[in-house]
Amino acid sequence: MALNVWWLETVTMLVVHSASSAVIESTWEVEHKFWWPDCKEGIVMAINGQFPGPTIDPVAGDTVIIHVTNKLSTVGSAVL
Repeated sequence: MALNVWWLETVTMLVVHSASSAVIESTWEVEHKFWWPDCKEGIVMAINGQFPGPTIDPVAGDTVIIHVTNKLSTVGSAVL
């Protein structure tokens, strides 16, 4: 009986955990923009025209998919 209860609790926890995970998908265009990050105009790397770039707020178990279009003329972009 105790084994059946343990098995039921384990399966329930797995189902609840897998149901609570989400897929966060976003499309980014990375390009240079003139901006004033330190009160002095300069060129910054902007994402979707924003500096700083957008915030990603995943939780443990989420899947994050980012589609990147690199519009930088001289510098590559990478996720480390």
